[in-house]
Amino acid sequence: MGVWLRGAWPIVGQCAVSSPAVESQEPTRRHSAQPLRILGGKVAVAITLTMVTGLSTSCPSRKVAAPEASGARVYLVTVTPLKLILDPLVGDRASVTVLLAPGASAHTYEPRPSDAMRAESCTAMFWVGENFDGWAAMLQAPQKVALLELLPAAERLPGVEHHHGEAEQGEAAHAGASAGGAEEQGTEGGKTVSLHEADPHVFTDPLTVRALLPGLTAELARLDPDGAEQYKANAAKFEQELDSLGGEVAKELAGVKGRSALTYHQSFGYLFHRYGIVVAGVIEEFPGKEPSPRGLAHLVDAAREQHVAALFTETLMPRRPAEVIAEATHLPLFELDPACGASTRSYATYRDYVLYNAGVIAKALNQPDRP
Repeated sequence: MGVWLRGAWPIVGQCAVSSPAVESQEPTRRHSAQPLRILGGKVAVAITLTMVTGLSTSCPSRKVAAPEASGARVYLVTVTPLKLILDPLVGDRASVTVLLAPGASAHTYEPRPSDAMRAESCTAMFWVGENFDGWAAMLQAPQKVALLELLPAAERLPGVEHHHGEAEQGEAAHAGASAGGAEEQGTEGGKTVSLHEADPHVFTDPLTVRALLPGLTAELARLDPDGAEQYKANAAKFEQELDSLGGEVAKELAGVKGRSALTYHQSFGYLFHRYGIVVAGVIEEFPGKEPSPRGLAHLVDAAREQHVAALFTETLMPRRPAEVIAEATHLPLFELDPACGASTRSYATYRDYVLYNAGVIAKALNQPDRP
């Protein structure tokens, strides 16, 4: 008897054969993976990606040769912003491919068997961290690099569940307390910020990306020692571009310092913090958990009390909660694109991606003061 996985053919015996026609990267929303689920009286067994990877390698017809065997070096990244950061660093030393398609949320994504095979056959996989794309930890890539771990401790900011956790007092407990007791600590406002507590959205602010460049360049040199000098040269050039980009963003947002906003998610926490934009509240504090009526009422009150200028939703998030708040407060609603999730929009460079979002923020917060 076969056991069904979402987006896969039955697993019969020891071979899992994926079907491109069946698999989909349609966004899914979930709170936590459970080893056993009861659905409609039937038992659905959740098989970990580690097991799926092991099964795929036991099937001769599904084996994929390592990229080095054909002379190709492939770096797999979980989301498009990471590709925009890696492309100028690797140049022609490797190809950079994205695991998630536009429209799939990294926070709530459930990997498919074919994702396990792509990870298995790449040179190295680059992901962000446990509070963003933590499912990537299950994929058996030859090498893995987590960008959040490369950010200097002093640069870390707390994630939304640690910064705004009081919004729905008692209604949303912190999901997933730290399992390790010896995590490296950073500081923010005199308080320690562990890797587990840190905001993982390091890719939306160009100067935060600049801060992790030394560590990222060292990792690329470790993975490809022959290309070390090229990586260093590319990093020096990209560093200058990021400095210049930071200046462009500062000029774009100069007129909105001190303005307040409501956001759907904390995707631009590093950028807002750097340029003095106040986050009065966050609609979805925990990935996959939409706000309760009480939470929405709290945000409406916060918008009025803190003179919020605009409300931001995001391309991969449901619009209705934000629309409810906008209707109640008469705030303008604007859409940001932190994960390059819009299927109708693409970015040729990291600069294009940053300036698009900075432009939306400037337009939204430069609205006239509301009475």
